[in-house]
Amino acid sequence: NHAKSQAITRALSAITALSAQLMQIFITGRVSERSRLKTVNLIFPLTNLVSYVALLMHFALPAAVLATFNRDAVMPALRSPSRNLMLNVLPDYMQGRVRALSLGLVLPAALVLCGSGLIWLQRSASPTHFLWIGLAAAALFLYYSLRSNRAYLGAILGTLRERLFLPGYQIESVLAGAGRGLAAELARGLESDDEDVCLAHARLYAQRFPQKAVP
Repeated sequence: NHAKSQAITRALSAITALSAQLMQIFITGRVSERSRLKTVNLIFPLTNLVSYVALLMHFALPAAVLATFNRDAVMPALRSPSRNLMLNVLPDYMQGRVRALSLGLVLPAALVLCGSGLIWLQRSASPTHFLWIGLAAAALFLYYSLRSNRAYLGAILGTLRERLFLPGYQIESVLAGAGRGLAAELARGLESDDEDVCLAHARLYAQRFPQKAVP
């Protein structure tokens, strides 16, 4: 039985790793191009929430396989690229601070919190306590992903106002998920007293909305 379980574990790891690679090659780029980046940013939080609900409803192998696939395939294929694209909106000096804060403060604090919770909960024979805590964390993750989406357009325009312009291919990637409010915000930027800011908004407005930009 032990050898069989090890074989199943290795096979599952190989399948999830292969799935992640295939998703990155054939799915991630197309989804990011056809869908708004803000939509892509919500896929992993939603699948994460579904995984915990499935485990709470039926704590068995199928739900565990679903949760493992979500963690090892969906997260690297969709969550990580969308997060990196959103970070590209920020000025360079802010990107460095955000990454340093995540690695130097948020991650260690999360590990200490999770380790303390595991020590406290190991006395319980039921996995329900773990799953409810995970479900609450997944719900908070979804909530803050929604808040990140709301701040996304503001960060783009803030970068433009600071005149920290991105290369053309990066501008297209970050503006792809800006949504319907982008045209109005760019048009408002044309009224700026700063000629450089006004010109930057005019160029993007003409590229993204050529019919509206004619008059």
